[in-house]
Parts: sequence; C-alpha cells; structure tokens
Amino acid sequence: MRAVAVRVAGAAVLAIAPAGPGLSEPSSTPELVLPGHPELGIIVHIGAGALSPVFLRVKEGIPVVWRNEDSFAHGLFSKDARFASGAIAPSGSFSHEFVTPGRYDYASVPSGPHGIIEVVP
Repeated sequence: MRAVAVRVAGAAVLAIAPAGPGLSEPSSTPELVLPGHPELGIIVHIGAGALSPVFLRVKEGIPVVWRNEDSFAHGLFSKDARFASGAIAPSGSFSHEFVTPGRYDYASVPSGPHGIIEVVP
C-alpha cells in the first residue's frame, strides 16, 4: 500500500493506492485531513480500466470531479445509491459535492474498477 499526500490546485487530499489489482483497504487511517478549495474540486482520473486515485479522503463540501480519459463512455454509481453519474463521454467529466461525512464505495461501468471516497467533517 502506498500513501501519498498531494496538493491539487491548492486543495490538500490524501490518496492511497493499493499495491496490487483490486480494491484493498488502507492499512491504517491516515491523520492528514486538510481543507481544500471547494470551488476547484479534487480530480479522479478514469482510464485504462482504472481509477486514480482509488481511495480519496476529502473534507465535507469539497466537490470531487471524475474525468474520463478513456476512448469510451463510463458511468459511476455508489453502491448505496447516494450518487450516480449517468454516461460520462470520452474527455467528459462528472462532479459531485459530498456534504455528508461517511464512506462512499463506488464502481465504474463498464470496466468495473472500484473506488472509495471518505468524507470527513
């Protein structure tokens, strides 16, 4: 498991990438949680059958933007039906603002990678 703290357009997030194929849980709960700039959002890349980052921790009110960098449409849906994107065309994007703290497990179709968004107060 590899944890990386990154700053995207001034917003701080913690991204954790699993060491191998499939979705794995973080080995420990990272302590780094910083507020970002809600007007900018945090980017998750969709492409080559993968999501990057797979695990993302954000402060409530921060939008997450998924960008489709693949050559075909993708759709996203949370496993508990709290959000869904519809079809995201190649080079298109989908944004969702998370206002309720909690864990959001989601998947991308048709390729099937899974991701986790953890929202903290």
